[in-house]
Amino acid sequence: MSFMGLDEDRNLWIMTGSGCCQWDRTEKKWIGPVLRGGLYLTRLYGTPEVGLYATQKGKKNHRGEVYRLRAGQAHHVTSFHYDISHNSPGFHVSRDGRLVNWGGGKLRVYTNGRWIEWKADLPQKGTFFFDAGGTVSLYSGSQLYVVDRENGISQVEVDEGIPQKAYVGALWKDGNAIILDNVSGRIHAFDVRTGKPVASTDAIKKWVGKCRIRRLLNSSDGRLWFTVGHGGRGPLCRSTVDGGIEQFKFDAVRPWDGLRLSFPSLLGAAVDTSGVLWLASRQYGVSSLRAGVVKQFDHRLDGSPFSASRLLCDSDGVIYAGGQDRLYAYNNGVSLT
Repeated sequence: MSFMGLDEDRNLWIMTGSGCCQWDRTEKKWIGPVLRGGLYLTRLYGTPEVGLYATQKGKKNHRGEVYRLRAGQAHHVTSFHYDISHNSPGFHVSRDGRLVNWGGGKLRVYTNGRWIEWKADLPQKGTFFFDAGGTVSLYSGSQLYVVDRENGISQVEVDEGIPQKAYVGALWKDGNAIILDNVSGRIHAFDVRTGKPVASTDAIKKWVGKCRIRRLLNSSDGRLWFTVGHGGRGPLCRSTVDGGIEQFKFDAVRPWDGLRLSFPSLLGAAVDTSGVLWLASRQYGVSSLRAGVVKQFDHRLDGSPFSASRLLCDSDGVIYAGGQDRLYAYNNGVSLT
């Protein structure tokens, strides 16, 4: 299983090498797969608020296809530019439902049944997409392109202090983005609408010190999470509402080998309907953080995955985790699989 998402009816979909399948909550069975044509499926995009979309490699060079998933079916929406077919496409669905595509020297937005395009130097791989709600920004090298609510586009000059090569990026507070320098690992923050640097990363730098941030991502509630390397063991930190940083120390011990938990390779973070944080890690599979207490779910205890990479929370508070070749589910702190 490579990706999962919820359609506008909040039905669960998964993407596998065999196609896309929907879980029927009433009949408790899988519907599908759809999109089984043998062409490479790339990923799922969207939310229940704007719909769920799947992208697929097209039959012609530099062409991909977009489908909207709902009620067990895949409906073709449009074609798009696809530079390199073995990489994820330069494609995204914004929080307000616009389809955005880049590559081949162009930036395109699909609205009202047609593509609008502009010249833009944005490679398919290595472009960061920042969705601040209403405004979407794309950054690569020293180039920042900003698309407003009316699909007006502007190319913004980025401050020369912002690195041209970055290995990870995520949204921070108030429409700011954080990126990490490829060479030094230093933190840089800038406004995704103006490209101007933001000098308010002191709280993060305090926790990082001379260590390197290993992972930087946004959870489903919009918080920024990151792990910091400390001799192979990394504390987990998150942004607070006022822009500060809160650190979590993992004192939990795995019952079978006495090792303490750390999250140097955090791959996913989601918050369920009761406010519990769920984490996916390459080393430790699925864990939850409730009231400062860490609980790990493991195959030796309840059949949970060795390693997990994706998390999703549905409207009923059920957490779905993708790991190895199976889908796992949790509710109220209990494994359902």
